[in-house]
Amino acid sequence: MTGNGASSATVSGLSDGTSYTFTVTTSNAVGSGATSSPSNAVIPSHPATHFAFSPSGPQLAGAGSSFNLTVTALDSAGATAAAYQGTVHFTSSDVAATLPADAMLTNGVRTFSVTLRTAGAQTVTFTDTVNSSITGSAPFTVRPAAASHLALAASPAATANSPISLSVTALDAFANTATGYAGTIHFTSNDSAATLPVDTRLSSGVGAFTVILRTPGARTITATDTVVASITGTTGVITVGPQLLYAATSGQQYSLSDSDGATWQDIDPANLSLTVTPTANAVAIVSGNADLWTASAGFNQDIGIFVSVKGAADELVTWKESGGFAGNYSPNAAFVQGVYPVSSGTTYVFKLKWKTNKNASGATIFAGAGPISGLYSPTRLSARLVPAANAFNAVSGLQYNLANNDGSTWADIDATNLKLTVSPGVTAAVDLGGNADLWTAGAGFNQDLGIFVSVNGGADQLVAWKESGGFAGTYSPNAAFVQGVYPVSSGSTYVFKLKWKTNKNASGATIFAGAGPITGLYSPTRLSAQLVPTANALNAVSAMQYNLPDSDGSTWVDIDSTNLKLTVSPSASATLELGGNADLWTANAGFNQDLGIFVSVNGGADQLVAWKESGGFAGTFSPNAAFVQGVYAVSAGSTYVFKVKLKANKSAGGATIVAGAGPIGTAFSPTSLIAQILT
Repeated sequence: MTGNGASSATVSGLSDGTSYTFTVTTSNAVGSGATSSPSNAVIPSHPATHFAFSPSGPQLAGAGSSFNLTVTALDSAGATAAAYQGTVHFTSSDVAATLPADAMLTNGVRTFSVTLRTAGAQTVTFTDTVNSSITGSAPFTVRPAAASHLALAASPAATANSPISLSVTALDAFANTATGYAGTIHFTSNDSAATLPVDTRLSSGVGAFTVILRTPGARTITATDTVVASITGTTGVITVGPQLLYAATSGQQYSLSDSDGATWQDIDPANLSLTVTPTANAVAIVSGNADLWTASAGFNQDIGIFVSVKGAADELVTWKESGGFAGNYSPNAAFVQGVYPVSSGTTYVFKLKWKTNKNASGATIFAGAGPISGLYSPTRLSARLVPAANAFNAVSGLQYNLANNDGSTWADIDATNLKLTVSPGVTAAVDLGGNADLWTAGAGFNQDLGIFVSVNGGADQLVAWKESGGFAGTYSPNAAFVQGVYPVSSGSTYVFKLKWKTNKNASGATIFAGAGPITGLYSPTRLSAQLVPTANALNAVSAMQYNLPDSDGSTWVDIDSTNLKLTVSPSASATLELGGNADLWTANAGFNQDLGIFVSVNGGADQLVAWKESGGFAGTFSPNAAFVQGVYAVSAGSTYVFKVKLKANKSAGGATIVAGAGPIGTAFSPTSLIAQILT
């Protein structure tokens, strides 16, 4: 440069990142002076605007393995900002990552060691500690490391002999799913009677299994690699409660020819028997449910529940008679219920048997109506274990008759023997059932069966009722069942009674309860009650009358999609015992009525759980107090919606089927859907 008294100058054309020194020489007209010593080195640079990293682009990293990451400060033109003197701070989307401490770069560049541990898409971000706009981010895909252990998950509560879900996940040391795990796992349990999965491989490190624990108590399940024993895992403690519900069901159709009217025959000794070995003293509420009918009018069908104790001879527990005397091809959705005390450690075998009510040489009776999709209406045997203190039972083997009823006045069937007194210690629900063989010797009159309650000595109130058909037939018992749920409170006394009447003025006529007899005893008339925690007793009921015209015989239709459904969202795995109860009838002979319980799981399509067919083929205006029973297992985390549906047994163009008899006042006989949660 030249100039007089100049003290500074601008130098252009220099290259970024190149080190320069400068000297000064003075000169004038006389000559030049000595050249100065070189200045300090200067590296020209634009200011840093962001950070880059290398290797560039998305990178793969192994969980727990360190790798090098080079960070470079760049200016706006993308050149290395070699003069950058700031401090870099590191963060990551992986909270388990090991990151470098805050550090300065050297000439705008520095290489660091990083360790990521959480599988999946992760980022490492580097930012100037003073100017946060100077930043950059490196994407990585972190692969899981090799499996180091197994994680098992199951419900913390289970019921003995009921299936539960078990999930197994292979994990690396950092709790990532080891998707590449290819080992075989073996299952064990501290329940030596458990049913466990066979040795198996996981799929991408994950497996879902079903396990049945059978021994009450604190149980665990363990899975272990068959080669590397250190790859193992165990569930938390699973508290296994005693089995409370036993059920046997069959979708076959059964026939019995030439019954002598006296000899009881097993309906199906293989599929319709229950072996019960309780772990505590209890009461078994045993139930049988079958569509009974005959192709030959004049013969009724008897259904009985028997028990063998410790391998001894079968004993009759309870029975009902279903009418075929006045009609054929008209199934009775028969239900028989009994109560039997059981002791801890003793083995009981319950069976379902049948016969005709009299010698039926040349005739055949049947169990099972339909079919639907190849399966007949289920014949079912169940046993529910209840603490003796929570079970109430009133039963009589007498035959009762009621003459000249005015059709309005309810009369006690037996004020002494058919009543129950309940004084609960806590607020609860009472699950009620009334069971009787109802019939008439004079066609044209139906029989109404009702459960009543008196609270603290007050007037009797109607809880639930059903109407049994005698309009179109005589001497044809309906194995009627009426169910109800009633809330009770601590400190009050409730007296439940079983009452009956005719459906209209029956001057000169008589109705009956109790069929038979067998060895001097008539089919039992029974009133039963069970105290149930309020949260475990679910009830949907409607006193409306419903009709379904022109059913095509195939399509199930909701009876009442608003009032006759139950929604269950269990917090633990459980078993539901379901009951659907309706008075079914038709104004047009020749068509039977099908009653079904359906379930939708997590919003899925409705699935048929259980169904029964009620006879209208041989009679009109004769309600069948139909009852359909089902059992369904539910799991925590899912939502179940149960419904009752109706259809005709065949195409019924121009005909109408009906649910609900009466009315009494303005209320028809209740149609109900009840569920008891057994945990």
